Amino acid sequence: MTKLLQDLIEKATRLPDEQQDYVAHALLGLLDDRLEPEATNPEHVAAIREGLEQMRRGDFATDDEIEAAFQRFNT
Repeated sequence: MTKLLQDLIEKATRLPDEQQDYVAHALLGLLDDRLEPEATNPEHVAAIREGLEQMRRGDFATDDEIEAAFQRFNT
């Protein structure tokens, strides 16, 4: 076992049980090739499909649009 993995396990053991389970599920998910996708809220399906269609068209935000969006969150 690597030092990094030992450090991770040591830190995880200091968490409350519920958080330990969360960490364990996350790591198992990374290791499990058969991980099923998380369920999608049906209310979000239309927006997801629109986003995928925008991606297929290559319709991405410009650097300026991204910067403007970040600035809105920093006010």
